[in-house]
Amino acid sequence: MIAGLAVGEGLGKLAGLIRLLPRAASSDPYLAAITGGDARHCHGYGFFAALRRRGAWVLGYERFDAADTRVGGEEACRANLEALRVVAERLAREVEGSEAALVLFHARRAGRREPRGSMNAHPFHEVVELPRRRLEVYVIHNGGIDKEELVEEVGVSPEYYTDTHVFTILLSRYLAMGLGVGDAVEKTRPYVKSALDLGVALIEPGKDPVLYLNGYLSERISGDRARQAYYEPILATSEDLVAYISSTIRDLARDNIPGLSFKRLEGLRRVTLDELQ
Repeated sequence: MIAGLAVGEGLGKLAGLIRLLPRAASSDPYLAAITGGDARHCHGYGFFAALRRRGAWVLGYERFDAADTRVGGEEACRANLEALRVVAERLAREVEGSEAALVLFHARRAGRREPRGSMNAHPFHEVVELPRRRLEVYVIHNGGIDKEELVEEVGVSPEYYTDTHVFTILLSRYLAMGLGVGDAVEKTRPYVKSALDLGVALIEPGKDPVLYLNGYLSERISGDRARQAYYEPILATSEDLVAYISSTIRDLARDNIPGLSFKRLEGLRRVTLDELQ
């Protein structure tokens, strides 16, 4: 998972992180430590990108899972990883050719009871109508949330909605009530089973996009070192880049992308273009 905002030389670093996601998704040692074998995030991918060109923002949104087709199992897994490699290179080049870029990029590893398909790949998207304002909300997430409790409050079927999708709906409802992102995220903490590592993009017409990053590990996994390492939220920064990255991408970035600093992301971080320019 990658959620980043970059300008200038940071665009090359963000593109580099994007190119690392297929490698991390194809062989994730932290995932293997949990599953006891399979180390692949091959249950679909998705991205949201806001790219500034000639002073104007161009938005792109794409999700895919080969399970929508007639293939399944191992064949779908391989198809998703190949599609991920292709789209990562395309997206990286688009970022490199921009003046500024906000990107959410996610390769999915679905839980056993979670629904599959392109509509269940991250990022999830909701529209929030406020007095005289309209927000578009895009969310990617690493971690697990108690979906059974969430669906009761939201009023949707757990059979057709993933935990992150239900979380996105609830977050958007809190925003529609006038809460800020920080307060809205805080209200969802009691539902967290493992981690609430988030990338949230807010898009408002006529304004620059805003990125929110959240790192939170639940006390429920405090005694599980493997899951703590897997979900560890990492903040990657340079003068022109701020990004959340997963632990596997951090390990790869140390050897492949010079000029980045890494530290654990604790709590919520709001990132705007003003602090990068």
